[in-house]
Amino acid sequence: MNPAAKCLILFLSGFVVCPALMILHELRHYAAGSCLGFKATLHYGATTWSAAEEKSMPQTAVLAVSAGPLGDAVLAGVGLLWLYRLRGHRREAAPTLVDWLATILAVQAGRWLRGFTGPPSSPQPPDEAFISQALGMPAWLLPYLFALLCLIPLGAMVRLHPPGARLLPFTCLIVGACAGGLVWLTFLGRFLLP
Repeated sequence: MNPAAKCLILFLSGFVVCPALMILHELRHYAAGSCLGFKATLHYGATTWSAAEEKSMPQTAVLAVSAGPLGDAVLAGVGLLWLYRLRGHRREAAPTLVDWLATILAVQAGRWLRGFTGPPSSPQPPDEAFISQALGMPAWLLPYLFALLCLIPLGAMVRLHPPGARLLPFTCLIVGACAGGLVWLTFLGRFLLP
């Protein structure tokens, strides 16, 4: 496959998969919240339930909030293990589309890099900040800790690709994911899941 076609496929994959993973993340919150007795409402970028329910069942709220990041961690772990199984014995070979599918799942660990984007007084991502506070820790602790820890699987994922074939494909994938996420959060999601 020529490099331009590969980059286009990776861009489009990122463009489609990023919003799909956002929806899955919110669906996990919604399903957990509903199963735990909350009146959950699914939106394009968040799942909400009433503050009264959250205050009356704080431990249950932690479980519902944890469902999103926990599922992301499972997807990232499965993707990394799958990628290692596919590429562990042929690291110098050109990656196939199946290799890139496993890579896209492993990239899910990158969501925790958002922990570096805000000051400790306003940590990102908010799920981990909520869990951190609910466990009696500073709100910034889990977001920063997960941001640091996610560098390990992300580094391993990159190293499973051949040295000369990393920059352009990963750039296409990341740019596609950012574009897909932006389109979902600013337009399409607001229209489909207000």
